[in-house]
Amino acid sequence: GAFTVLGNAGPGSGGLLSQTTGDAVRLVDVTQVTLRGLEILDAAADGIDAATGNGLVLEDLRIQRSRGAGVRISGGSNVEIRSSDVFASGLLGTGRALEVSGLSGNLVVQDSRLEGAPAGLARVTSSAGSLTVNVDRTSFRSGGPFASDAAIEIVPDGAAAFLSEVCTSSFADLHGSAVIFGPEAAGSSGSSSLTATSNVVSGAGGSVRVIGGFATQLQINISQNAFDGATGSGVVFVEASGTASVRGSVSDNTVRNSGESAGIVAEVFPGASATLLVQGNLVANTGSDGVQAVNFGGSLSLAVLANAVDAHNLSTLGFANAAGIATYGFGGSTCLALGANAISGTLPSFVDYHVETQGSSAFSFEEIPDTPESLLTVPFLLGLNTGTTADILGSIPLSGGAACGRP
Repeated sequence: GAFTVLGNAGPGSGGLLSQTTGDAVRLVDVTQVTLRGLEILDAAADGIDAATGNGLVLEDLRIQRSRGAGVRISGGSNVEIRSSDVFASGLLGTGRALEVSGLSGNLVVQDSRLEGAPAGLARVTSSAGSLTVNVDRTSFRSGGPFASDAAIEIVPDGAAAFLSEVCTSSFADLHGSAVIFGPEAAGSSGSSSLTATSNVVSGAGGSVRVIGGFATQLQINISQNAFDGATGSGVVFVEASGTASVRGSVSDNTVRNSGESAGIVAEVFPGASATLLVQGNLVANTGSDGVQAVNFGGSLSLAVLANAVDAHNLSTLGFANAAGIATYGFGGSTCLALGANAISGTLPSFVDYHVETQGSSAFSFEEIPDTPESLLTVPFLLGLNTGTTADILGSIPLSGGAACGRP
């Protein structure tokens, strides 16, 4: 059935639960439950454990120092978490501030703060059904101590279909990624999407990682985010493996001061495909390449357009690579469009642009309109972009007026 706990003056106005011996609040098979203004301190297990609840609303809550998860949602549909603080959860080392599994319908997290959980701050996963995830105007701070601990993991396993948005939120003092999106379970085959826009990320960790694996189809829009000091395999990292397909754009982001890390990275493995637009990004002071794409044997259609890269490959620990923008075809098929980019601050040991093909790679370079040229040359490449130096390794034919695919 339904019930409501209503405070009207912020956390604590709806009651205090302190030092409970198990879960502070446990809800099973409930419908249309609202908890407002509740404060939960030092629960011996979870702060709130809701199993198969429908229409749950958590508002103006403060949950601190739960030994289990701060909030755990298992099954059910349609959950809203608004204007709530979940601090220092998972003190047993296994719980997060927010753990959601098997939910369908909608998950809304807005105007909240999640801080200080040793196993990561939030995880949303399901293996069936459809779920819309909306995270907006929420602060994530001080996640787990390891690089594998993410502020928020969005995991569409099995045949689950997620429509996910992480927008206008802040991430700080992380060790792991800000956002990890993609399946973990073998055999996953669903179609899901991630929109990550207008977020602010500061300090180490804090990357956005898209991991397209197994037989999933992922659509992405990573745009207008500001990263300062974020690190990872790439501050924005996109991977396609198995027979997965990843399509979408990384656009209009600012990536600064990435330590030893590259700025924007895409990797495609045999059997997988990616169709990506990397456009309008500002990347500065990176440890490795500003933009890097590697095709290890899949199908890659990549357009890198109107990006600005300044002061790249600054690593002092051996992570520097090649160029402001570097693309590699080590197998499979690659179509590359590269134009209107501007590279500056290149050190003498590196180049502005690097394009390379090896082995059985079928690599073509977008040429529109068609010209009398047949192969990619340094003058042709520099004529399309701003910069002074480029490396081209291998014979790369021009497309003869044909366009590379766009997402």
